Amino acid sequence: YIKPFASDPGELDLHYIIHGSLDLVEERQQLLRGRPAPQADQYLGMVHATTDFRVYAYAANSGEKVLAVLRDDAPSNVDLRPFFQQLHRHLVNAKCNPFYNAEDSALPPAFDRGVTQLVGALGG
Repeated sequence: YIKPFASDPGELDLHYIIHGSLDLVEERQQLLRGRPAPQADQYLGMVHATTDFRVYAYAANSGEKVLAVLRDDAPSNVDLRPFFQQLHRHLVNAKCNPFYNAEDSALPPAFDRGVTQLVGALGG
């Protein structure tokens, strides 16, 4: 699921930024696995930065990774933990819907509306 907002780069550019960041997310997860008390859900913070964008990551125990690509003038790390927790909650609700088809890559419209509301509340 990729959804550009405002003057973000095109979808193809987002694919490049996200795919380039996935290896960094894996590395960060490997580092966190060595800690004595791992959390149920992991906010990984900023995992990658380009000249115009920063990539933040959140990983759940289910193996899902959620990435947010933000412009350089976006909020700090402190503002993003609740954002990712709420986004993950929307994702869980969408996938727990009995009418959700896991083989179909499309998520329900309610998930899309929830993402749009979260980004709007974040100031995007």
